[in-house]
Amino acid sequence: MSGAVVTSKTLRLLFLDPIGHGLGAHDAALCSELSRRGHEVLLGTNDYELTADAARGYETWPAYRRVVGPGSRMAKLVRYWKSQRTIIRRARASKVDAVILYYVLEPHLDALFVKSLKRAGIPVIVCAHDVIPLHRSHDPLGAWRRVYSAATRLIAFSRSACEELTSRHGIDPQRIETTHLGVDHWQDATICTRAEARSRLDLKPEPPMILCFGQIKRNKSLDVLLSAFEILLRSHANARLFVVGRPWHLDISPILKRSLGPEFGGQVEFRTSWVASEEVPLWFQASDVLVLPYRRLYQSDVLARACAHAKPVVATAVGNSPEVLTDGETGWIVPPEDPMALAAALKEALDNPSEAQRRGRAAQADLMERFSWRLTADVLERALLALRQTT
Repeated sequence: MSGAVVTSKTLRLLFLDPIGHGLGAHDAALCSELSRRGHEVLLGTNDYELTADAARGYETWPAYRRVVGPGSRMAKLVRYWKSQRTIIRRARASKVDAVILYYVLEPHLDALFVKSLKRAGIPVIVCAHDVIPLHRSHDPLGAWRRVYSAATRLIAFSRSACEELTSRHGIDPQRIETTHLGVDHWQDATICTRAEARSRLDLKPEPPMILCFGQIKRNKSLDVLLSAFEILLRSHANARLFVVGRPWHLDISPILKRSLGPEFGGQVEFRTSWVASEEVPLWFQASDVLVLPYRRLYQSDVLARACAHAKPVVATAVGNSPEVLTDGETGWIVPPEDPMALAAALKEALDNPSEAQRRGRAAQADLMERFSWRLTADVLERALLALRQTT
């Protein structure tokens, strides 16, 4: 898709991201791009450690007050509902042309919220990041279906997410636009050499290093990863596996106990503390290969960042991984929950460092062409144009 503006007039947009900073710079990047195209954008986000940057070209509003951070679940729900009432009043008073709900945080309340906005004559674009949250297997009360059904238009961030919206939730495919999330901070790809990154992270300089990065969730299949690494150690006894990320809705004590077993020889290390933003690119630079052993996925920001750093990636064939990587050309794609296949791909990457680096560079070049916030904003504008044609 081209970077041309597809709307023919300035639009007044209310862009809502209740979790805000939890998604990194997504909201800032998209709001900046929409503002650059001449639209009047108000970003409504939460008030938790909120910082404003007037140079971005859009206004920031702490629309969601005390809905993230410490506090009881029930109190947060009440505050979330009150925040939505305030947002509806401001949207009506400001006569916004459309609302973009970038993240669905509370589906029961968000479904009512979207319906209220539409009754007020305000169309709503809902972005479906995880169609059903990854720590859940289904939608027993139909809350997520109601949000997606209520939306005027939907944005899916992978073809697999679009297919699930249509097949599982019965959404008309004509109401869905599909795109990829952009990637932040391309300049981080050349922050330093591998040796320098390892030194700054206080890591040993010599052994081959496999990295599993990002929040530790049940869908990440660390049990399969440990089985694959045990197989890999038979041929690469000096390889090290680093699992870097905080647990999320998961007790990892059984995995930690297993990783300390004699079969691993102390070659597995978990870093479960919060990773400062300035350290994130160092971990990519320090590793030889990134492994993403997901059993279930929609899209992976970690995968995109790894490709941005030209890092060789071994990933399972779930979610958008096959949309991002081409097996044999820009990475390795293996079946999910298959330790033998995962170990074989990791072995091939470590045995052929020049080929691994070639695939990493190819992935970087491909990603820079196909993944950007400019292209994501193109799709948002296309959805906005469709709203104008149908309302």
